[in-house]
Amino acid sequence: MVFGDGDGELFQRFTVSLDIIGHELTHGVTEDEAALMYVNQSGALNESVSDVFGSLVKQHALGQTAEQADWLIGNGLLTDAVQGVALRSMKDPGTAYDDPVLGDDIQPGHMSKYVKMTGDNGGVHINSG
Repeated sequence: MVFGDGDGELFQRFTVSLDIIGHELTHGVTEDEAALMYVNQSGALNESVSDVFGSLVKQHALGQTAEQADWLIGNGLLTDAVQGVALRSMKDPGTAYDDPVLGDDIQPGHMSKYVKMTGDNGGVHINSG
């Protein structure tokens, strides 16, 4: 596995967040066992499963219950120059960042707000909430 070093301006090194490591390792299991196409809704489901298990790894390491957890993916990844707390929030989708450079977090919190797009393999990261 290869994790990015970050650019030091917007992103720290990607191994700073235990949930990101758990997330990426879960992709290997999901891709092998579920064989979900990494595009559109099935790709978003792949991302969502990885987010859940990434958060569970962090919760286990911190001895937290589901209620105590922050359910943030990539907490600590963003530098102080970014107006945000993480890449995604599973507790409150669409609130992880609101930054002039990164833009607004447009992750929908309900399937009725599903974002249809061609980028990001059909929105696999955007629609993972």
